[in-house]
Amino acid sequence: METKTGKFVRVILILLMTALPSWSADADEVFTITNGTGFVIAALYVSDVDSESWGTDLLNANPLLDGESIRIPLLKLESLHVNIKARDDEGDTYTVIGINAETEDVRITLNDIDPD
Repeated sequence: METKTGKFVRVILILLMTALPSWSADADEVFTITNGTGFVIAALYVSDVDSESWGTDLLNANPLLDGESIRIPLLKLESLHVNIKARDDEGDTYTVIGINAETEDVRITLNDIDPD
């Protein structure tokens, strides 16, 4: 026989499970960003497309050399629809807007450089 407390806990668990985001990623699903700029990327930011903030630097002072990639688990992203901002070691910035991290990987190139 189930107690009132048991029923309450079960209802709360069901509500929490249905309130989770509509997308769910497996632990091994990743979003890959590759540096194709010809320069060293010193800082890298990924934000939700609706965010007004870039958040924290994902590289943590570990530069991304030209040709190297960083793999970001989808579970660590706030959303699957993201914008990307990178800054190279010469101070130039690159922006890629409106990426679906679940279906698209990104290669940042000189075509993505921000105008001065």
